Amino acid sequence: MTADTSRMSGDRLVVMVAAASLLLFALAYIALCLTVLYRPGWLPGASILHAALVGPPHWLVWGAGARPMFWGSTLAVAAIALIGASFRSLLLPCAGLCFLVWLGSGFLSVVMSV
Repeated sequence: MTADTSRMSGDRLVVMVAAASLLLFALAYIALCLTVLYRPGWLPGASILHAALVGPPHWLVWGAGARPMFWGSTLAVAAIALIGASFRSLLLPCAGLCFLVWLGSGFLSVVMSV
């Protein structure tokens, strides 16, 4: 009986930590998007790698015409993260795919501007 109780409290702690982490990630993403929209000069512009690290918010630099790409890549990252959160066996592949979509979106944003 006590093993079940400790396991339940451990699972609850994991859920709370995961929810707090997702909330912090969402707030950081919103802050990054606002920075790109209102202060694009603050972005690192030394190389393509820096733009790739900014990820999907880098599309916002190019104006309203690139917003569908921003929303598409944002929704792709969110959908992949949701799939990874739903199925534990897919957690690691989904995390890697989120990382690739993030970097690919930022890189494509720079490549499309050339």
